[in-house]
Parts: sequence; structure tokens; C-alpha cells
Amino acid sequence: MCLYDEPHLATLSHEYDEQKNCIYFHCATEGKKISIFQANNRVWGQALIDHGYVQGACDHLYATTQFKEKVTFVEDVAEMEHALKLMIESLDDHPEELTK
Repeated sequence: MCLYDEPHLATLSHEYDEQKNCIYFHCATEGKKISIFQANNRVWGQALIDHGYVQGACDHLYATTQFKEKVTFVEDVAEMEHALKLMIESLDDHPEELTK
């Protein structure tokens, strides 16, 4: 994120929706990130999946991708629920208990 030539970095929970070819991010509905996105919706980001350190190999496994796009805010409640469900299903061992 960037505002008035000042870069800003934020770590956000996210999930990629392959069918819609979009990345959903979860954050508060107000605050510094939202103010910056409202003023400048262009973003350069990186998504990282940490597969952890490999014991005895002095190696760390991860997958990463970078992207550049414009941020849009999801207003539709059904789409918000869809995005949150995707995030929960990718992170929780028992997502069915949380997505009822």
C-alpha cells in the first residue's frame, strides 16, 4: 500500500478463490489500512505459504507469489460469508464446526 509516496505494509489473513480468480483479505472495517485503500486502491502484495523448516537439512520450505492489482471492497453479505468460509476451510482442522 502507498499513500502520499509513503509505503505501508500490512499482514492480512487471505484466501485465494480459484473459481473467481481473486484473493480475499480479511481485516477490520475501519482503521489505517482501510483509509489508505480508500485513498489509493492500488496494491502490490505477496502471499506466502510457510511449509516450515526442514530438520537436519538447513532448509526452509515455502511457496510465494507476488501480485499487483486494485483493491475492491466486498459489500455483498453472501460474498463476505463465502470468503470467510474459504478462509476457515483452508485453516481449520474441523471447519464444519465453525461454518454452520
